[in-house]
Amino acid sequence: MHPDIARRKGIRHTRTGALWTGLVIGVLVLVLLLVFILQNLDSITLELFGWDFSWPLGVALLFASIGGAVIMAFAGGVRIL
Repeated sequence: MHPDIARRKGIRHTRTGALWTGLVIGVLVLVLLLVFILQNLDSITLELFGWDFSWPLGVALLFASIGGAVIMAFAGGVRIL
């Protein structure tokens, strides 16, 4: 429905609607992430400060992206404060 028509009918954008939309998008992203991990189960060896780890490629990329998100969130939090 076009936004102008929705306004004339009294339909408003609510926080609950935005939350529901965000949850649906989040679930879709998680399903895509799960498919990616399941398709990339080849084991790789990671070396970090003399330690060797053998992990599936998808899991290693997941941890790398989580680490990047934590660094980004920390930098954003410092900037906000």
